[in-house]
Amino acid sequence: MQLAFRQLQAEGLIERRRGRNGGAFVRGAGEDEDRFHDVILEAIANRDEIRLAMEYRCITEPAVARLASQRRTATELRELEVAHSLLAEAVDDASFMRSDAVFHLTLANITANPFLIRGIEESRQCCHPALVLLPEGGTFHEATITEHRQVLDAVQSRQSDMAEKAMSDHLQRSMWSVQKLLASLRERHPDVAPRG
Repeated sequence: MQLAFRQLQAEGLIERRRGRNGGAFVRGAGEDEDRFHDVILEAIANRDEIRLAMEYRCITEPAVARLASQRRTATELRELEVAHSLLAEAVDDASFMRSDAVFHLTLANITANPFLIRGIEESRQCCHPALVLLPEGGTFHEATITEHRQVLDAVQSRQSDMAEKAMSDHLQRSMWSVQKLLASLRERHPDVAPRG
């Protein structure tokens, strides 16, 4: 869970506050409009890198789901089930995003492969500006919950082929959504040049 916490903090989904009433707090894109505007500009400026990170995820994470279905312990399966339950019960977009990240990172941790874990962490961090701008609630969230459930069921029953396919389908839809979002943002903000 410490790994997931660090990733969520890096993605700006949670922040640490010191002092008597300190702790970890969820942040949402709607908390301040300036921050939201900055995320939009960051997504546009980094669109090429985001596209490549999504491509990496589409190639790598299905293999991660396959390995997880083969290697998972009963304890790790329970952690994955909890991550999915938190996703399904999320009451706002910030908690949904946090639970989504925990689900993917938990799968990566199950592989016990530090290269895969690091790759998933870094690619998710790169994709974060686009992911946080995807639609809140509604059918987008429902589809994500259903797709995660399919991955979870396959991992639970140790069906490697099914786990790999379910994750591939999930990430292909996510990539399509991210590409549509980036194209839409580019049309609305043609003056922002990509970095690199």
